[in-house]
Amino acid sequence: MSPPGALHLLVDGDGQPLAAETLGAYFHGPAAEIFDDPVCGPELRRLAAEDPDVIAAVADVDRSQIWAALERTPGERLRYAVNNWNGIAKLRRGR
Repeated sequence: MSPPGALHLLVDGDGQPLAAETLGAYFHGPAAEIFDDPVCGPELRRLAAEDPDVIAAVADVDRSQIWAALERTPGERLRYAVNNWNGIAKLRRGR
């Protein structure tokens, strides 16, 4: 039986559904006050009117990946990027 508030599409390492509260911490749309920001607010309001899918996609961003990247040193981030680049290059060569 699933815990109350669980969403069934995402599970933890043990295969248990993640609770809505947990998912809410990682996946959510932009805060309402960001639309009033003098720098990015006008563009966000334009996107919300003209291409709301872009704004909706923000909720699909897994913030745990961003937080993990910010915990790395610049050297670690560079090594990670180089490893990704090398992996992509191997795929392009067909290896």
